[in-house]
Amino acid sequence: MNVAQIESGFWYSYRDNDGNESVYYFDLESAAQREFREAEIRALAAHIASSSLIERSGAARVAEESLPPALQFHNSVYASTLGGTSTADLERALTARIESAAATSEDLSQLSYLQELRGDYARRDALDAKNCSEFRVRCKTGAKIVIKGRVVDNEMMPVEAAVVNVVSRPQIKSSVTFADGTFELTLEVYDLEKLRLRAIRQGFSDGYANAVILPGAPEMVRVDDIQLERPEGSITIDFAVRNVTGSGNTILQDGTVVLKTPHSEYRIPRGAIVRADGSAYTGKTIRAYLYEFTRESEPPNLVEVDTFDEVRGYAGDIMKSFGMPYIQFFSPEGEELHVLRTNPMALIYRIPDMGALRANTDRIYGPLTSGDMRMLVEASKVDPHGIDREFLIENRMLRFPAFWVLDRKRGVWDNVGVSVLDERGAIETTFYTINNTL
Repeated sequence: MNVAQIESGFWYSYRDNDGNESVYYFDLESAAQREFREAEIRALAAHIASSSLIERSGAARVAEESLPPALQFHNSVYASTLGGTSTADLERALTARIESAAATSEDLSQLSYLQELRGDYARRDALDAKNCSEFRVRCKTGAKIVIKGRVVDNEMMPVEAAVVNVVSRPQIKSSVTFADGTFELTLEVYDLEKLRLRAIRQGFSDGYANAVILPGAPEMVRVDDIQLERPEGSITIDFAVRNVTGSGNTILQDGTVVLKTPHSEYRIPRGAIVRADGSAYTGKTIRAYLYEFTRESEPPNLVEVDTFDEVRGYAGDIMKSFGMPYIQFFSPEGEELHVLRTNPMALIYRIPDMGALRANTDRIYGPLTSGDMRMLVEASKVDPHGIDREFLIENRMLRFPAFWVLDRKRGVWDNVGVSVLDERGAIETTFYTINNTL
């Protein structure tokens, strides 16, 4: 393959040691913008070198009717005329049909898929159970498979003692990585089920991976490496003596904890930090880990966790990140703690890559102008936190990025509204780690 062919992009098919085959697309321009670390470049080169390469000119369009039924699923969801053009319209229409007892098996499958995108796994499972009882579709096969993978740090070194669980199946027992970073999970699956895995270890960012179970899947499925990033720093909050380590951090008179980084200011209300089940955390000390991800440092598995389904098409919302605040809380014993959407933190965040937006570096929608920013500032005064994805779509302002919060419990992104505070890119919004409103 010559330089011109590489520059135009190519597909490659990779088969791992266990016989699982994956197909990827390499785009040189996108890869250059990622600014890979040296270790990542070596790993990518080795990955491609052991793959079967397919020139872009060798790819051909295939008529939908020529695809297997499972691979037509995405098209049937988004091309449906049941309820308009948005997935929200489609969800309402499908729900109405199911409640009227007029639903088909395909209706149930589509609505189940939409619930999976939202991270409402309980409702997804209930719809699948209904589909099984009424149409004998989406039933458990009784067969178990083994999911294997590896957790690594930002230098591609193994991370030992990371906890890996299946967030889409919370009843499945979690796994702990070995010294070489590997883990193994055993569970019963459905055909075309998407398993969403989460890896976490104190002192590292979260990491996610997906495994889509195809009909006739092998007994063992391997997922891509789950990469965790190290924090910019950590601080200790001591409620007993009302002290917070780190410059500029403090506890206000009303009990609000204020934490600051170069781009972010978190204001955490008194009593907002809770355990994973939502119960109050009564300990006296909390350890917080702070991250400031830029376009160059953001972990790909965080940004891409909810954006693409390799089998059924786009799974959620395509996100273009221009920086990402991130925070974690742990007890002294290592228990992960959370902040709920119903009692959130307040976040003031300055978008670190406004230059790329103004210059339209990624050539998406057009350059962001000073006039655009003035309009957003004025709109925020009228409707605080009103600048959400729907506002940007309705006002043809998608050149300004919508703001997303990662729900750590469900492994999906939630779009939340912001107020734009000034033309330099400061925003104010709510921030949480678990969306408990589902």
